[in-house]
Amino acid sequence: MKHFWKFILLIIGAGFSESSESQCETSCSRSSWWKYQPGNIYNYKYVIESKSLMVGTSEQESTFNIEAKLQISPITPCSFLLKIVDAKLTSTHDPSVSRSLNQQLTAHTLEFGFDAGRVRTVCPHEHDPIWVVNIKKGILSAFQQSYDSPTESESLIETDITGECETVYTPSGINWDHHTIRKEKKMETCLSNQVLYQYALNIPDINIQHLPLLRSKHGCDITVNSGKLIKSVCKEDHQFKPFSNGDNGAMSLISQVLSFEEETPGKLTSDGFKARTNLKFVHNHERADDSADQEHVLSLLRSYSTIKESEISTLFNNLVYSLRNLDQAQLLRSFRSIQDHPETKHFFLDALPILKTDAGVSLMKEIIVSGGVDSEKIDSWFNSLIYYKNPTRAMISILSQMLYEPRKSSILGVSTLISTFCSNHESCFEFPEVQDALRILQSLLGESCEANNPQEEDIVILALKGIRNIRGYYEEGTVIKNCYESKQNSYWVRLAALDTMRRMSCSFPNRDKSLIQLMNDKQENSEMRIGAYLVLFDCPSDANVKAIIELMETEEVNQVGSFMWTHLTNIQESKSKDRWKVYLKNFIGSEVMQNKWNTDPRKFSRNLEVSHFINDYRIGGSLDTNIIFAEESYIPRSTMLNFTANIFGENINVFEIGGRVAGFEDTVEDLFGPQGYLKEDTIYKFVKSLRQKRSTESDLESLNKKYKAGLRESIPRGNMYMRFFDKDVYYNSFQGISSLLDKSMTQIMHSFGFSSQANKISYSHSNMFLDGSVIIPTVLGMPLNLTVNGTSTLRFNSENNIDIKNLFSKGQAIVHSKIDPVMNLEISALMSVDAFYAKTGLKSVTRLHTSTFIDIHAEIDGGKLANLQINLPHDKSEILEASADFSIFTNHEFKPLETTHEQESINTCSPTLLSDTLGLKYCLTGSYYSSSTSDAPKWYFRGPVRAEITMMKADKFDSIVANYKWKKEAKFTKGEMQSIDVVIDTPGSTINRKSYLQIQFNNLLSYFIFDLSIPLRESHILIEYDWSNLRKIIRGRFRRLGSDVINFQTKLDAYPRKYEGVVDLTFLDTQILNWKGTFYNISNRYRIDATLNSYYHKPVLIKGNYRVKDGTWRHTTMVTSDDLECSLRGTAYRTRNGFKSDSKINYNIWGTYEGKVQVMNKYRAVQSGMLDKKDISFHIKPSAYPDYDIKVDWTIEQSVDFLKNKIEISLHDDVWFIDQQFDSRANMKEQELIVQLGVRCPNRAVIYGIDFHHKMVSGVDNESFNKLLLQLSEAFKAEVYIKHKEKSFPYHFEAEGGIIFGDKKLALGVSLYNPGVDDKTYIGSMQLFLPNKKEGQINFSLARGNSQFLDYHLASNATFTDQKPISVVGKIVYTDESAEGDFIWKYDDTTYKEKTK
Repeated sequence: MKHFWKFILLIIGAGFSESSESQCETSCSRSSWWKYQPGNIYNYKYVIESKSLMVGTSEQESTFNIEAKLQISPITPCSFLLKIVDAKLTSTHDPSVSRSLNQQLTAHTLEFGFDAGRVRTVCPHEHDPIWVVNIKKGILSAFQQSYDSPTESESLIETDITGECETVYTPSGINWDHHTIRKEKKMETCLSNQVLYQYALNIPDINIQHLPLLRSKHGCDITVNSGKLIKSVCKEDHQFKPFSNGDNGAMSLISQVLSFEEETPGKLTSDGFKARTNLKFVHNHERADDSADQEHVLSLLRSYSTIKESEISTLFNNLVYSLRNLDQAQLLRSFRSIQDHPETKHFFLDALPILKTDAGVSLMKEIIVSGGVDSEKIDSWFNSLIYYKNPTRAMISILSQMLYEPRKSSILGVSTLISTFCSNHESCFEFPEVQDALRILQSLLGESCEANNPQEEDIVILALKGIRNIRGYYEEGTVIKNCYESKQNSYWVRLAALDTMRRMSCSFPNRDKSLIQLMNDKQENSEMRIGAYLVLFDCPSDANVKAIIELMETEEVNQVGSFMWTHLTNIQESKSKDRWKVYLKNFIGSEVMQNKWNTDPRKFSRNLEVSHFINDYRIGGSLDTNIIFAEESYIPRSTMLNFTANIFGENINVFEIGGRVAGFEDTVEDLFGPQGYLKEDTIYKFVKSLRQKRSTESDLESLNKKYKAGLRESIPRGNMYMRFFDKDVYYNSFQGISSLLDKSMTQIMHSFGFSSQANKISYSHSNMFLDGSVIIPTVLGMPLNLTVNGTSTLRFNSENNIDIKNLFSKGQAIVHSKIDPVMNLEISALMSVDAFYAKTGLKSVTRLHTSTFIDIHAEIDGGKLANLQINLPHDKSEILEASADFSIFTNHEFKPLETTHEQESINTCSPTLLSDTLGLKYCLTGSYYSSSTSDAPKWYFRGPVRAEITMMKADKFDSIVANYKWKKEAKFTKGEMQSIDVVIDTPGSTINRKSYLQIQFNNLLSYFIFDLSIPLRESHILIEYDWSNLRKIIRGRFRRLGSDVINFQTKLDAYPRKYEGVVDLTFLDTQILNWKGTFYNISNRYRIDATLNSYYHKPVLIKGNYRVKDGTWRHTTMVTSDDLECSLRGTAYRTRNGFKSDSKINYNIWGTYEGKVQVMNKYRAVQSGMLDKKDISFHIKPSAYPDYDIKVDWTIEQSVDFLKNKIEISLHDDVWFIDQQFDSRANMKEQELIVQLGVRCPNRAVIYGIDFHHKMVSGVDNESFNKLLLQLSEAFKAEVYIKHKEKSFPYHFEAEGGIIFGDKKLALGVSLYNPGVDDKTYIGSMQLFLPNKKEGQINFSLARGNSQFLDYHLASNATFTDQKPISVVGKIVYTDESAEGDFIWKYDDTTYKEKTK
């Protein structure tokens, strides 16, 4: 009767319930283990805690705690409701903060779909902030239990607030119907959780899951009863891996407890929802100071004029974050308030492009239109657009209007911004703002990119690059096709159009047809044909590849053929992991293509590629370069270098630089030709080789006439581009040498924000070069932030007086420059868990500051530096100041971290040798914290670090002067000599530091002198090198205080039939070594007379005579001194396959020890097929010591993968035998390896050996054999072996492994047999061999019945030496409804039965 009324109530409830469309989940599993009932409210207590701390360094903790009361109520069996009744921030002393948090969390209910313990859908209220929804998802993640049964272990992929992670549920016990389960998440497997947010850079999105930033752990202890969650206790630890050590370092510790309190009848009312989502964390991260307003910004700007230079970076960082919180009107008012303060205005303008907000971009446009900034600042602003990671439609609408008056920076900057926008929005080309920008760029092209002068060509090329950046075209691409097909256009424009086509869609109508025609047109320029080939290859098809292969078979132009062959070959051989290259490699196949072209990179077009990939670290990269020549020039026309990185499976096209030049042939001839001003033999020969690459003429004048016949550009011209992440970010061009010099200097300065007036350069710029966060969701639903921020401030002032008007004509110039650079750098890093009304965090701030002054005066004469003066007006210069500070967030502010480690001081200076020589002293002072324990964090995490490097004058002087002369002179014996003289001095110093250095060498580099004199301790160093055919000398000397310290000399003089040599080394007047000798060579007769003297022994005389006749050497050598007389006589002669020698030595030592030694040697080498065999023997017979009579016979046999050594050593009465063999064979089916080594001496009863044998046969049937034998004596011999055979049809597996020690054996063998594929029976056996020669064997058969559930039948018998047999027969059946077991076993003659159900 009770069940009947429940059924009636359920029907009535269903009649009054909302429609299925208004429910979060409409269907779910009805066989769920969970027993939550509609009409009941389940009350829970929720307690969470977050801690941030530096484990192993400080005992301080940054903590917050939240307690809440929750209600969960099923609306239907599938749709549940969550309501937070009350929430308190217990870790704050400010009640208003806790009330605000409670108000946000309790404002609305949240509906979710519940299916068999899993939260399938989440339906939040539309007015709940994202951070509130995430916290509620954290609660649901604790409520969710994804296992099917609390009594079975399960491994599965679970989706919750932390992402999609591999999760293991393991039952840990049952107590009074309370099931306890342990849940472990493998955090390294989680997907779709970590996100990288970029604000300063715009690098491509990569999977940061594999970055070695964090080591995370996640575990929960769960208690359930009667189908309800009773308690869930979860702990999650995150350790920042860099600078950590073991378990010590920067940590975030998180705990979450969800406890059941009571079940009450009732029903919660939903506040409604409009969207369905899942349980994953929702990322929405903004980087601004929400508390900042206009008044706060103005106060920051006012403080700029009085702040210390070392603190400007910190101020700039605060200013950027504060400005991001202002709207356009507030920004404009702030800007107008500083118009009368130029330096503050400049500071504000540096921050403006870094805001990356709609208001910031709008103000930038207003300032540009009003003429409020110069051209260089405008260009720097447009260049900064390439770093906008999240542009908006409003930004595109504002900036696209700037394209009506195009400039280089605006076209590239705006198009890059649109490209970034389109990478985030698949349907971006449907937006009117993007369409308008494309129309403007298209209008710059006209109908076919026509241009009347180089300036107009630049605008067309920039428009093409802008379209390339956006990767889109509003029309069908007809105009771009006209651009490269029209021969009225210059090659500059046509090639740019082809380059743009490489980024266009492959689906343009008639695209491939026109490109194939262009590639096959042998009357066309080779650059154009190669360009068409590259476009076709970016969209490969069977027809395209066929056309390319056919062209290569008939191609006659070497420039085209050599490039195509090298490009295709490099793709085939590339090791790059780039998916596109891998696809191309598979597309073109691996067939080896014949090379019939000259591919000399100095003369012919080619593609070069270098690639490498490190599998262990999952990183790699490739460098590609194209060098393309044109027929009418011996100088490369265009070149390109591209670097692509592969990081954790992501391919990133990091950068590409390239350019094209024409008309430089005359300039190269004028500079490096036979009459050129900079003519050098090596450069001249190289240029000459280039000029001769397509001509058989050797006369340079005929070549000059040929190449000046009107085929070349009349004046030098060129352009250059730069791409980052496959987007054009820089383009420049020049026409004429003067334009090249001007743009190569001033354009680079302007691109970095430098401004120059007269003889002054002034540069001041602040920048935020790092601004990003890695967000990792925690189990609480609160983000773990790893935030890094880097700001820099650079001030550079320079006064210059440069006179270079005579540099190229006479080689004369005067340069006087005063340089005053100041740089501040600040990098801050934060690791925090954010609850929006509370947070925990650790923060580090690293600062660098440098301030120096350089005053240089240089005079150049004859192209060589003649005089250099470095003025040092300051007695002390701060080269570098560095610091690292740590703080911890407590009581709503960051406070210094108190370390438990010991502080160490640093105070060291450069050696006095430097200060005595140059008058300068460099000092390093600072402090750091050290630890005596090995598990302490790395040095950076142990506490604050300070370091300061200073340069101080160690004497009274104002400058360092260097006079430098380089002269040439001809000497009869040495040829043309180069002489370099340098004098260094510190005028006015109390210590004489005037040092002299002279370096002399000849053009053949056969003669060299290094001569250095330093006043310090009257030091002098002289090194001389003279290496001619008749004399070879190396000598050196080091003198101090008028005395020789080291003196060395080696000399060899050559005469018609005589050589005289000397080697002498003296240290502090002590002769260490003195050798004097003469070597005579007269008609195959050789003689040597030498004397060896030393402080350490008496003189030694060496005399020798050698004679060669009919292939036989006869030699006599005498070595005599007061202590030694020794003579060596012998003969040596060649044999058919080697040589033999026989020598006798007579010796007398101190007149006491005398004797004779006979030495006999023999060597023989023969080859038989692939086997090389060598026989070596030698015999030493000392007459006075017959016990040391030694005879060695050594045989070596060697071939591919085979080496065998056999050595026999006879020593007195003992004979030793050494045998070694290495044999390796391998093919696709079989591999075998044999390694053997043995040592034995029968007379001494010594025997050692090791024998390893490995063999494997693979295929349909597999077989393996492995053996390792070790022998240490005749009695000690041990062998370990394992072998197996495996047959597939029918399946039969055999394996045996064991240990054999002497006559004892311990082994185990198994066998398993399956009669057929459809047969569910397995027959097997197991054998055991014991050292006491006892054996055991088990035979069994296992058959499976119904495959829908657990159903097995078993029969087994076992026998063992001296034991009675045992047999077992039975079955086991286990279904969802029942379990049954029936067994009969027999021991000897006794039978036992057991049946359970």
